[in-house]
Formats: sequence, structure tokens, C-alpha cells
Amino acid sequence: MGRPTRRSVRHYAPLPDGGIGCQTCGAPATWWADFAHNSCPRFITTAYCDQHGHTDLRDPNTTARKIR
Repeated sequence: MGRPTRRSVRHYAPLPDGGIGCQTCGAPATWWADFAHNSCPRFITTAYCDQHGHTDLRDPNTTARKIR
């Protein structure tokens, strides 16, 4: 599901080739949605493809960034 650290959690679907998949549908992910909380800008990070996750960006504490 994701690799938690002391201050953050990542949500994604692992792909068979070791890549990062969309949390919603499992397709190759193209961007991360970062949810800020208690001054930690990446408290929860979720991977999405181009079709999913855009409603999360309505929250003012959420930012988007491309997957490298």
C-alpha cells in the first residue's frame, strides 16, 4: 500500500515492474497529491493517474506534483 515514515504515509498501488500505480485504479501514476497537516507538507501522499484524484485538489491544504 505505501511506505510510512515517522511523519508521512504514501498511498499507491505497486506495479509488477516496481513502478508506482494510481491508488484508485492501478494504472501507472503520473502525479502525487500531497496533503499537509500540522506543518508537515507531505503528511499523506497519494499517487494518481491523469483520470483520478482531481477532487482532492479542492482542499487548500493539498498540492500536486509530478512523479519523477
